[in-house]
Amino acid sequence: YDHKWAGGERDAELIFTRIASAGPAFIHITEYDATRPAFDAGETLAELATRHARVPVIANGQLGAPERAESLIANGHAEVITLGKSALANPDWPRRVMAGEPIEEFDFSVLQPQANIKEHEL
Repeated sequence: YDHKWAGGERDAELIFTRIASAGPAFIHITEYDATRPAFDAGETLAELATRHARVPVIANGQLGAPERAESLIANGHAEVITLGKSALANPDWPRRVMAGEPIEEFDFSVLQPQANIKEHEL
């Protein structure tokens, strides 16, 4: 999640403009933290996608706290947000948010990857 495109915002403009020319219905942006600038300063990747692709943007990345998710939508930087760890820890996330209930943190010890490779798969 530390990788940055070499050309920064110029690369984002080129990439999102090209993607837009293919006619997608939406773009789904996934970052480590969708609320932070995509490069050293400036706009988030979701903002850059919204500005250059001009299609609905779905954002993902550390958006489990309702205020973080709401900020992207309220500012027009995403039309939809998706959740990973927060949805696993809170399958009822929308209900919890609507009821003003606390959001549980994801417990990594609950879901450990299982690599059961069979002999014939080697």
